[in-house]
Amino acid sequence: IIILVLLIVAGGAFYVINRMYCFDDIQVTDPADHDTDSDPVIGLIGLEQAKKDALVEYGFDESDVQILKEEFNVDKKKYSIEYIATDSTDSKQYQYDCEINAVDGSVLYKDKQVVSE
Repeated sequence: IIILVLLIVAGGAFYVINRMYCFDDIQVTDPADHDTDSDPVIGLIGLEQAKKDALVEYGFDESDVQILKEEFNVDKKKYSIEYIATDSTDSKQYQYDCEINAVDGSVLYKDKQVVSE
């Protein structure tokens, strides 16, 4: 009985440590699988918050843009968001690319390229 209790306690501790540090049981490949504003289990912002952060970076909201790509990289804990929108200052269409830190929502990378003149 003592051995059984020790095995159960050790198994539970391994699960908790694995869940907290390794993230092996979280395999997010589709952004739709990670679509909350935050994930309290692993302490990351969700896809919706990452999109808001990427759009706000250039002064847009979701109704102003056409989303091209939403991707979550589990290993690097970052979101890649690409979208097309028309810049109100010059009326040109641009493709915007932002990488958002999934831990704190900060912008890691941003780029803007003309799509049409």
